[in-house]
Amino acid sequence: MASHRGTPDAGNFATVSRAFGCGAASVDALRNVLDSMTVFALRPATPGVVVCEVPDFGRWVAAFTSLRCLAWFTTKGGTVETGPVEWLSTSGADLIELLPAGVGMLIDPGQDHAVALRPEWLRRNTGDQS
Repeated sequence: MASHRGTPDAGNFATVSRAFGCGAASVDALRNVLDSMTVFALRPATPGVVVCEVPDFGRWVAAFTSLRCLAWFTTKGGTVETGPVEWLSTSGADLIELLPAGVGMLIDPGQDHAVALRPEWLRRNTGDQS
């Protein structure tokens, strides 16, 4: 069972996401780390994932590399949650499979290593990743 504080790959993901932000790592490098690590997300009342519509930017799911990052987001990151929140954990690959078509993934919003993966980047072998 994975630690609820994050997985060993969480630090590696932060390193790779920072490199991606500087143009020194590819989307595939991010996906390789993400696919095998445990991620955390808000759990809706019904099976699935919490999808947020962001005007002019599309639909997104927030995912977190640790419960610490999820807790920060729900208490200090600008959401309206004030009490305990329901959460889920799964592999990054499984969370990607749960995403509805056209939904992107925002990983660790509010953190210095946050990264937004556009919907077309979440599918392997889709061509353009710019």
